Amino acid sequence: MNDKKEKRSFHPLISPKSTRGQGLSTTAIILIVIGIIILVVLVIGFSVGWGKIAPFLSNSNVGSVSTQCSTACTTNSVYDFCSKQRDLNDGTTTLKSVTCNYLSQKETSYGIETCPSISCNNLEFVTANSQADLDSKCKGSDGNLIDAYKGKTLQAMVSGQLLTSSSPCPSA
Repeated sequence: MNDKKEKRSFHPLISPKSTRGQGLSTTAIILIVIGIIILVVLVIGFSVGWGKIAPFLSNSNVGSVSTQCSTACTTNSVYDFCSKQRDLNDGTTTLKSVTCNYLSQKETSYGIETCPSISCNNLEFVTANSQADLDSKCKGSDGNLIDAYKGKTLQAMVSGQLLTSSSPCPSA
């Protein structure tokens, strides 16, 4: 019996008999802190709105849009290059409903190249202030159809969104 007692109480400073006063492990403390941070983000997101937090969480997608446009050009996908709408976010500016064709011709600062193998001749970029203004661009101030727009679908950048006319301009 004495042998057991001696082995247990090897040294009181190195191996205490009672473990009731032992604190939390480092892993538990780290998990609790991470949990509190996640909880705070969720509370702020649901109470203030995710739109206020989204700018801190969003990243630039210019690289992926550039890759998608390059792939559309390589595969000769006219729809994907000329018509498929994408949202482009460079970290500070968001362009909504833009096409590869628009980015390659009007927003050249993003480095999206034109595609010589694809022709988007049925599209024309104009200046407009609203969807209604864009839809009325087929006719000039004299009421006659504008020859350059005949048979073409018009597009205009309005407040960071690329708008497309509801129908192509009439041919005659």
